[in-house]
Amino acid sequence: MMERKTSFNYLISTIGIGIVAVDAVVSNGLIDVDPWGFLFFAAFFLLMEQFPIYFGDIKLSLSTIAIITTYMLWGNIPASVLATTGIFIASLIEGKGLISIENAGLYALSYYTAGAAVHVFVENFLPYRLVYTFYIILYVLISFIINYIVLYIFLVNKNKSAFREYWGESTLWEMLSYILIIPSGIILALLYYLEGILFTAVGSIFILILEYIFSLLRKLIYINRKYTALYEMATLINSNLELKETCEMVLNTISNVIRYSFAGIYLKSSDGVEVELVASVFNDGFEEVKVIRSCDEGIVGKCITLGTAELCQDLRLSGDFKTDDIARFYKCCIALPLNYNDESFGCIIICHRDERVYTQDDMNILTALAKQTSIAIQNARKFEEISIQAITDSLTTVYNKGFLNIILSNIVKSCEVEKRPISLIMFDVDHFKRVNDTYGHLVGDEALKEVARRIKDNVRENDVVARFGGEEFVVVLPGLKSSDAFLVAERIRNAISSVPISTQAGDIYLTISGGIAEFPFTAESPEKLIQYADRALYVGSKMGGRDRVTVYEI
Repeated sequence: MMERKTSFNYLISTIGIGIVAVDAVVSNGLIDVDPWGFLFFAAFFLLMEQFPIYFGDIKLSLSTIAIITTYMLWGNIPASVLATTGIFIASLIEGKGLISIENAGLYALSYYTAGAAVHVFVENFLPYRLVYTFYIILYVLISFIINYIVLYIFLVNKNKSAFREYWGESTLWEMLSYILIIPSGIILALLYYLEGILFTAVGSIFILILEYIFSLLRKLIYINRKYTALYEMATLINSNLELKETCEMVLNTISNVIRYSFAGIYLKSSDGVEVELVASVFNDGFEEVKVIRSCDEGIVGKCITLGTAELCQDLRLSGDFKTDDIARFYKCCIALPLNYNDESFGCIIICHRDERVYTQDDMNILTALAKQTSIAIQNARKFEEISIQAITDSLTTVYNKGFLNIILSNIVKSCEVEKRPISLIMFDVDHFKRVNDTYGHLVGDEALKEVARRIKDNVRENDVVARFGGEEFVVVLPGLKSSDAFLVAERIRNAISSVPISTQAGDIYLTISGGIAEFPFTAESPEKLIQYADRALYVGSKMGGRDRVTVYEI
């Protein structure tokens, strides 16, 4: 279907070119044209095409001045021939290949049809009468309307989408450009008609300067808008200290600066072998890119390995990246390294479904953002490390007592609202003082680490495990009654006592005792939960012979 629609574009283009060519031959439409003057305006057209303004797939320039001037001097056929051949040659110079035929057909249809329509209202060619300005405006507006209609059809048939994002802005800029185009075209035509080609050449120099200023103005507005957005958003990014939120904010910032179909941030794993997609935005429904990939895989891998930005206009045509899974869904791509202390630790990747959407200017702007992002992510990582250290027991890596007090209060409040039970298990390793006295504190530390690991391995992901102090551990089980908590406690007790703990001093056999309290059945507050679980541990389990679990009862 896609190939059929593209073929339709070429068919329409060929018809447009053919109509202009046939009419030029049959009507001898070029017989009265000054060949040197025509070549001059053709060269002028090509020069004006060197200062374009791009809106995705839409290209704007003031080259229409040459077409208007030719139309005023020699009529519709010469103007259509100049427009068709001029844009064809300009497109070939830009390396657009077969797209040059589409562009030529687009111009042929637009200007030939506009000229034919205006011919209905014009009886004679009178370039020196001011009333003729009306017909020029009509010619330009009709060609503009036809051009945009046909261009829209062509882009839709090629399954393009980026142009819709810029359609309104490009239309506005083209309408504004006519403030320069129409007077300039009339002035050049009058200069050539009254004074000859020499004065026309002098006048064209001033128009070239205007064209350059016009394109420079658009570029400055574009860059200023994007850097302003980056400055404002960089402040927000650097004010946030959560890693995931920072990454998501970066992608939202980029969406305010550059439109994309997919954007993601990959960060290296701790071993440096793989990278993980830690934040992503999909704007087109595809969500099948790899979350985990090798550090040297595809455009992401190259960006991180070399530590340099990559701009690929079409991944499918790239020898390095056409087999990348990203190339299955996206064509144009920018990859930006995240560097810190001259080392790459990640990558920002921006992709679009269309080819040739992004420019070097886009990459330069995003590179500035990537530098800010690198600092923000490193700050977030440091904050995360400090935050984890503040709530984590340094030896066993489970939560510490301070954090337990905070999180337990929050869990109790939540479950009270949701009318769910909470069970708390207090564990104590039996005769642990003997381990320290016999083998030393280093071996005791090894044993405590293994006890904590076995406890964590036998609870749910949302359960809370904390070191309460010394050889005491607490497990908070939201949503479980004491009868269910007893089964969990027995599983943990068995996991510790049934398998010896390997240490540098050899295998050590340990047992553990536990006490359970339930909110709100037996304990009405976080403090009572800990108090009653502790009482069940020592009165019920320790005094009952150890290596057992006891549920607190009123």
